[in-house]
Amino acid sequence: MVQHVNGILYTDQRVANSVLWVVAAFVILGGYNIMSSWRQNRVADVGKRLRKIIIPYVICTCVYVIWEEHFFSAERVWQRILHFNAAGPLYFVAVYIQLVVISPFLIGCINWADKKSRVFRHTFLLVSVLSVSYISIHYTDILNIGLGGGNIFSGFWLIFWYGGMVFSAEKREWGARRKKVFSAVLLSLYILWEYIFVFRNYNNIFRGKYGNMYHMTAQMTWWNALEAFLVVFLIKEGIELLEMKESRAIAIGLRPISYIGKMSLYIFLYHILFRDIYQMYFSCENIWAGRFMCFLFMTGGSILIYYFFQALKKIVVAMTEMAGVQRKTVK
Repeated sequence: MVQHVNGILYTDQRVANSVLWVVAAFVILGGYNIMSSWRQNRVADVGKRLRKIIIPYVICTCVYVIWEEHFFSAERVWQRILHFNAAGPLYFVAVYIQLVVISPFLIGCINWADKKSRVFRHTFLLVSVLSVSYISIHYTDILNIGLGGGNIFSGFWLIFWYGGMVFSAEKREWGARRKKVFSAVLLSLYILWEYIFVFRNYNNIFRGKYGNMYHMTAQMTWWNALEAFLVVFLIKEGIELLEMKESRAIAIGLRPISYIGKMSLYIFLYHILFRDIYQMYFSCENIWAGRFMCFLFMTGGSILIYYFFQALKKIVVAMTEMAGVQRKTVK
């Protein structure tokens, strides 16, 4: 959300550059989760994952079309669905769908690499993923969807997804003391990374990953890519360290984070809508109060839409069950 209020709630580009790693981190976590699911249950849940994103995406696209045009046009909705352009961030749905679809193949490749000659096979897989990503970016296009969504196998996002899947297989039984040291090192590296590549603007002297092209995030360099993995490592180690303390206060403190995580899909889908509504109908003279209110509006509004659709779903299910009972009674 921070990137999507650039020029609205702030003008310092270092703020936007400081979170260039966010989308990549979400992709890494997506690969991590699907691989973890397979290792625990031997099921990748591809169909379930696709349904959970496609149905809300279609509904979301309808909402954006009605909001922008004050009219429902089936043709317009279909074009927006097909091109993933009802709102700026929705290109990511195309990215996610492709990555989920190819995940069973990637799982098979990683399992093959884990059997023997692990260093050689994993090196071969890494080089292969980098090569496929390069070819995908430069030589493929689907309906001119930007930022990797229009590249077969999602272009450069494939690297992060694969990295998250490999990361999920990493096993370390460390004690609390070693985890504290490792977390401190990761935090220090993150602060140093932000200082050098963001606040000192050294990131601007590097080219974008595989060059600057329309189909990729031009500002994102390999340094931002490495930072995404660094942040995911830091979050994982930090949460595991807190969980080791088995403190009720810490458990309560983690609940809001867990809750926001559960709501992340709807926040992702609808925060642009509520940003635009806030801009249109509200204003605040104090910039900090305005920032707080805008983020609260984007987050809270998106969560309310989630509960609205959940309530609507329950009503539809109840009506369907009632209709079924009535049909049986008539018979």
